[in-house]
Amino acid sequence: MEQLPSLCFELDGSFAWMREPGTDEIYGIIYDAAQELQYVDLHGFCTKETFLQLCSAIIGREGEECGDFEILLLPEHTLQEFQDFVATWTDE
Repeated sequence: MEQLPSLCFELDGSFAWMREPGTDEIYGIIYDAAQELQYVDLHGFCTKETFLQLCSAIIGREGEECGDFEILLLPEHTLQEFQDFVATWTDE
Protein backbone atom coordinates (compact mmCIF):
# COMPACT_ATOMS: atom_id res chain seq x y z
CA MET A 1 0.00 0.00 0.00
CA GLU A 2 3.00 2.25 0.31
CA GLN A 3 2.84 3.05 -3.41
CA LEU A 4 -0.45 4.94 -2.97
CA PRO A 5 0.19 8.70 -2.89
CA SER A 6 -1.17 10.62 0.13
CA LEU A 7 -1.96 7.43 2.08
CA CYS A 8 -1.75 7.72 5.87
CA PHE A 9 -1.24 4.25 7.40
CA GLU A 10 -0.99 3.39 11.11
CA LEU A 11 0.61 0.34 12.72
CA ASP A 12 -2.78 -0.82 14.06
CA GLY A 13 -3.98 -1.35 10.47
CA SER A 14 -6.04 1.82 10.18
CA PHE A 15 -5.58 4.09 7.19
CA ALA A 16 -6.93 7.15 5.43
CA TRP A 17 -6.50 7.88 1.75
CA MET A 18 -7.55 10.95 -0.17
CA ARG A 19 -6.61 10.38 -3.77
CA GLU A 20 -8.13 13.67 -4.86
CA PRO A 21 -9.16 15.89 -1.92
CA GLY A 22 -12.87 16.56 -1.88
CA THR A 23 -13.75 13.76 -4.30
CA ASP A 24 -12.12 10.50 -3.18
CA GLU A 25 -11.88 9.86 0.57
CA ILE A 26 -11.55 6.36 2.00
CA TYR A 27 -11.01 5.39 5.62
CA GLY A 28 -10.51 1.85 6.80
CA ILE A 29 -8.93 -0.78 8.96
CA ILE A 30 -7.17 -3.90 7.73
CA TYR A 31 -7.68 -6.94 9.95
CA ASP A 32 -5.23 -9.82 9.73
CA ALA A 33 -4.39 -12.95 11.68
CA ALA A 34 -1.60 -15.47 11.28
CA GLN A 35 -0.05 -13.16 8.65
CA GLU A 36 -3.12 -13.44 6.38
CA LEU A 37 -5.72 -10.87 5.44
CA GLN A 38 -9.03 -11.61 7.17
CA TYR A 39 -11.13 -8.62 6.15
CA VAL A 40 -11.02 -4.89 5.48
CA ASP A 41 -13.54 -2.40 6.87
CA LEU A 42 -13.98 0.55 4.48
CA HIS A 43 -15.90 3.83 4.79
CA GLY A 44 -16.05 6.88 2.58
CA PHE A 45 -16.76 7.73 -1.02
CA CYS A 46 -14.75 7.31 -4.19
CA THR A 47 -14.86 6.45 -7.86
CA LYS A 48 -14.75 2.88 -9.12
CA GLU A 49 -11.20 3.48 -10.39
CA THR A 50 -10.04 4.58 -6.93
CA PHE A 51 -11.74 1.59 -5.28
CA LEU A 52 -10.03 -0.84 -7.67
CA GLN A 53 -6.67 0.86 -7.13
CA LEU A 54 -7.06 0.54 -3.35
CA CYS A 55 -8.14 -3.12 -3.60
CA SER A 56 -5.15 -3.88 -5.83
CA ALA A 57 -2.80 -2.31 -3.28
CA ILE A 58 -4.35 -4.21 -0.36
CA ILE A 59 -4.65 -7.60 -2.05
CA GLY A 60 -1.52 -7.43 -4.17
CA ARG A 61 -3.17 -8.11 -7.53
CA GLU A 62 -5.25 -6.20 -10.03
CA GLY A 63 -8.72 -5.28 -8.74
CA GLU A 64 -10.46 -6.99 -11.62
CA GLU A 65 -8.72 -10.27 -10.62
CA CYS A 66 -10.25 -10.49 -7.14
CA GLY A 67 -12.95 -13.03 -7.93
CA ASP A 68 -12.37 -15.04 -4.76
CA PHE A 69 -13.26 -12.09 -2.48
CA GLU A 70 -16.66 -10.95 -1.25
CA ILE A 71 -18.12 -7.58 -0.31
CA LEU A 72 -20.44 -7.20 2.69
CA LEU A 73 -22.79 -4.29 2.10
CA LEU A 74 -23.99 -2.47 5.19
CA PRO A 75 -26.55 -1.74 6.55
CA GLU A 76 -28.23 -4.37 4.33
CA HIS A 77 -25.93 -7.19 5.55
CA THR A 78 -25.82 -8.53 2.01
CA LEU A 79 -22.82 -10.48 0.69
CA GLN A 80 -21.85 -9.93 -2.94
CA GLU A 81 -19.14 -11.47 -5.04
CA PHE A 82 -16.39 -8.92 -5.73
CA GLN A 83 -16.96 -9.06 -9.50
CA ASP A 84 -20.73 -8.54 -9.11
CA PHE A 85 -20.20 -5.56 -6.81
CA VAL A 86 -17.78 -3.92 -9.24
CA ALA A 87 -20.02 -4.64 -12.24
CA THR A 88 -22.94 -2.76 -10.69
CA TRP A 89 -20.85 0.27 -9.62
CA THR A 90 -21.74 3.58 -11.25
CA ASP A 91 -19.84 6.82 -10.64
CA GLU A 92 -22.92 9.01 -11.03
